[in-house]
Amino acid sequence: MSYIAQIFDPLGLVGPIITVAKLFMQLLWSLKTEEGHTYEWDRPLPPQYKVDWKTFHRTLETITTSKVPRFTSLAQATSIQLHFFSDASEKAYGSCCYMRSECAGTVRVCLLTSKSKVAPLTSHHSIARLELCGAVLSTTVYEKVSRALQVSADVYFWTDSTTVLHWLQSTTARWKTFVANRVSVIQNKTDIKSWKHVPGVSNPADALSRGISPTEISDHPLWWTGAPWLALPTKDWPQTELSSAKTVSIPEERTSVVSLAVSDQTEDFASRLFGLYSSYSKLRRTVAYCMRYLRAVKAVRRNERLEPFQYLESTDLKDAELALCRLAQKQHLSEEIASLTKSGRVSASSPLKYLRARLDPDGIIRLRGVLSNAHLPDHVKHSIVLLAKHPLASLLSDYYHRTLHP
Repeated sequence: MSYIAQIFDPLGLVGPIITVAKLFMQLLWSLKTEEGHTYEWDRPLPPQYKVDWKTFHRTLETITTSKVPRFTSLAQATSIQLHFFSDASEKAYGSCCYMRSECAGTVRVCLLTSKSKVAPLTSHHSIARLELCGAVLSTTVYEKVSRALQVSADVYFWTDSTTVLHWLQSTTARWKTFVANRVSVIQNKTDIKSWKHVPGVSNPADALSRGISPTEISDHPLWWTGAPWLALPTKDWPQTELSSAKTVSIPEERTSVVSLAVSDQTEDFASRLFGLYSSYSKLRRTVAYCMRYLRAVKAVRRNERLEPFQYLESTDLKDAELALCRLAQKQHLSEEIASLTKSGRVSASSPLKYLRARLDPDGIIRLRGVLSNAHLPDHVKHSIVLLAKHPLASLLSDYYHRTLHP
């Protein structure tokens, strides 16, 4: 850590070397002893890692041979462009920025800055997701460069992932949360038309995502001056753009709205019904009227004589109450109902496993308690089960509280 911290590189000019150092440190964090414990700070490294570190450490001095121009543009440049390249591997992802200046037919391309990050150990993301993280990093680098330079320049973003380009050309609502959030950041902070595809062999950000040794960086033209075709006229650049990226990434798509059509209709009806009223009395009377109407319709179909209807009776209200309880139990206790119907007892994982639950003739779960032998009606001895979080339980509590405490 001490030696790595001595590499003072705020612009990321030797970013690929920093990537190697970051990956080595990440490797040390994940090392385990034979007993399965993490390595202590003063514990000697395993032999193979000790050799790797000493090799890296010996070559660090060669960084001093690299020369970086202080002025990256051409004097009196007539055209200035900023090019941001991003790439990712299984271990890391990064972004680098190049300034392309042109004057009287002379073109100069120089590295401005770069930034890299190692892939998290705790989350095993796909390469496509890491490529998207690299694209977000390009957006972050773009904002910093824009604030620092404050020059008028055309901006281009390059990635070798057609999947990322496919994600960017669609609305965020189409993708799952991880992709949608990052696509939203890119769409809000950059012009999507400026995102283009670069062949992997000419992507300088590849050095950031994989890392290169200190001995290789000084003679790495792709890193210092970017893709070779940047020195050519615009017509000679890669022409694969956002509109022609046809990659389809079904795994990252949200579930289609059509799937809502197969949802449980009973569940939807119950949720709407219990949310209609804030008064249990109104809810019960409404259901009672509906049940009375349904009985009348069935009677007409059977050619039965209809009795004149004037007002609700107590039996109507009682039937409505039982119907509401039955519907509430089907919402949250459907497994218990099925188990009781099949075997006469609930499963070991049920919250009712310690209670003496049974199904009554109306298909409602009731509990057998200490009043089982009392000379009382069954509906008094055996109480109906309702979950405390269910809206019907709240409506009943409020109703009886107001009734008993006027």
